[in-house]
Amino acid sequence: MRSYSFLIASGIAGLFLACSSAKNSGETSPSGGSTGIAIGAGGGGGATGRGSGTQMVAEQTPNGLLQITASQVQSILADPAKVCAGWAEEPEAAASVVEFMVDVSGSMNKTTKSTGTQSKWQVTQDALHSAIDALPASLPVGMTFFPNMRVDAKFTARETSACVNTSNDVAIAPLIDAQRTLLTSTVDTMRANPEGATPTHDAYTVALGDLRANTSPGQKYLVLITDGQPTQSLGCIGTGQTCDPKPTQPVIDAILAAKQDDHVKTFIVGSPGSEMNDCTNADVRDWLSAAARAGGTDTTGCSDQGPNYCHFDLSQAPDFGLALSNALGSISKSVVSCDYTVPAPPPNQKIDTSLVNMIYDDGAGAYSLVLPSGAAVCEKGWQFTDAALTKIHVCTQTCELLQSNPTAMVSLVFGCAQNQITPLIQ
Repeated sequence: MRSYSFLIASGIAGLFLACSSAKNSGETSPSGGSTGIAIGAGGGGGATGRGSGTQMVAEQTPNGLLQITASQVQSILADPAKVCAGWAEEPEAAASVVEFMVDVSGSMNKTTKSTGTQSKWQVTQDALHSAIDALPASLPVGMTFFPNMRVDAKFTARETSACVNTSNDVAIAPLIDAQRTLLTSTVDTMRANPEGATPTHDAYTVALGDLRANTSPGQKYLVLITDGQPTQSLGCIGTGQTCDPKPTQPVIDAILAAKQDDHVKTFIVGSPGSEMNDCTNADVRDWLSAAARAGGTDTTGCSDQGPNYCHFDLSQAPDFGLALSNALGSISKSVVSCDYTVPAPPPNQKIDTSLVNMIYDDGAGAYSLVLPSGAAVCEKGWQFTDAALTKIHVCTQTCELLQSNPTAMVSLVFGCAQNQITPLIQ
């Protein structure tokens, strides 16, 4: 029998699966009591109960979790095949889709104290290489660059192509060898544009359009890396000058609409220079923070006024290269999917929905059961999402907890809850 446990940090939530045979469904423990955490049959999860008959559901516990001891976890996972004649397979996580939107304005040619002898763009190139190398081959990834062309003054709306050159963009595709090579070579050959005004809103429209057109399943993400603010308004409107800042609220509104209408989450990475605009000497980190909030990627307790901004603020990092690599690494961890495909049982085997346990290991020695949710709106816990029991979804609040903890591990056990589990908290 094989078991699998993957760190969340690797980009895959580790799940341990074991299914009971038909003859073992509904078995009792040697003492004659009910076995483990019994889950009401049915594709939606249902209520749960301990052997004592106490009923619990995910919605009634913090984050849908019920704390248990390490010894209890070990008793369940030590040898599920021996305990319940189960079997184990690695489930397949639903793929996410990622589009990078990268600022290559002239200011990225500058060096800072945190970049040493390299320009901000050279450091960004290195960090993008590392991020691309670390992402799984199954993940569809694309890339858009801006500003990458000279733009004439115009004060009426025109086509996006008038200010965003898409000829160097990389279309979204799985990171098989050819796509990975194309992305890295494109990053290598791209140069920061010293003459281009910054059409952030139009470039966001292009990147969002690429995500909309992609038919791959899973949560879609946009990653914006920039060191400043727009100098052109939507429709390529502006003087074409690099020092002509435009209002940022329309961009924030577009990011919010993308999350609400298209379910696209937007990460914001603020490079050195965002703490002081080259032309106005104004601190522009407030709009980047607001953009991250609008995009649904803000962290608890953050503020648009700082010092704990809601975006990845790298403006004060002593080592920009290291900080950017860490930020992109954190984003890579965050695109972990919360949807899983359960492998089909072998012949004469079936999943017993009355004996299913999901176990959360926080990486610091604490363990919890993730309880199933019977709610129509899945906020805490987890649910089967189809009657055939082939799909599992980790609910929103619980999923966010897993994604926020890079050391977390998750195990999903079918049919092997033979031991009585007594929670440490009620």
